[in-house]
Amino acid sequence: MKQLSEFLYELIPIFLFCVAVTLLLFHFKSLSASYQCMKYAITCNEIFYESSNSLYKKRFASDEQNVLKKDLMITLVSGLTYDIELDNVLYDKDTFDYVTFDFGGLADCYEKRYQYDTNGHIKVICYSRKENKE
Repeated sequence: MKQLSEFLYELIPIFLFCVAVTLLLFHFKSLSASYQCMKYAITCNEIFYESSNSLYKKRFASDEQNVLKKDLMITLVSGLTYDIELDNVLYDKDTFDYVTFDFGGLADCYEKRYQYDTNGHIKVICYSRKENKE
């Protein structure tokens, strides 16, 4: 009986090790598939951006009037909260698709202003080209 308990005492860690290695291999396979899927999604899109929360808050909650091209591009790609008017062309927040939008026609700097409804809520965010004074 003592030999059986010693045998089981040595067998259990080996069994747990085998289970751990098996789980690792299964998770590695799914992690690899996730990595390949993400890599495909990134390489298929021409525009890839990253922003931190502090920059997000600064960019979208600020009253700054001057907006750079890169900030406007991030705003357009990250989804519109309000309708926007860009160079006197109105884009609806619900139907705007950044995939078909021509980012090549954007200027380097824009001036931002807001249009409000009768209740004082933002209705449209207007971006107009800012003239370079050189």
